[in-house]
Amino acid sequence: MTQQQTKRRTGHQYHLNLDDITYSALGACQQAYASYGHNFSNSVITRRALRALLEKLEAMPERVMEQEIMFTKRAAKGVL
Repeated sequence: MTQQQTKRRTGHQYHLNLDDITYSALGACQQAYASYGHNFSNSVITRRALRALLEKLEAMPERVMEQEIMFTKRAAKGVL
């Protein structure tokens, strides 16, 4: 995936339903960045995570993708 520039304040609002564990992980990401002197919003961290996941998915071999699909189905059921 090539890096693209986006315009500020031109995005789409989308409501994410995060469970307590995932919301805590998001907060932990924020604190990890803060420990290096950076204050990023939850939206910025979420966008970065989704873009990184897309790169990972696009590069996965079929066998690994099948395993990832299994984990994602489990996550949809609330299983860690």
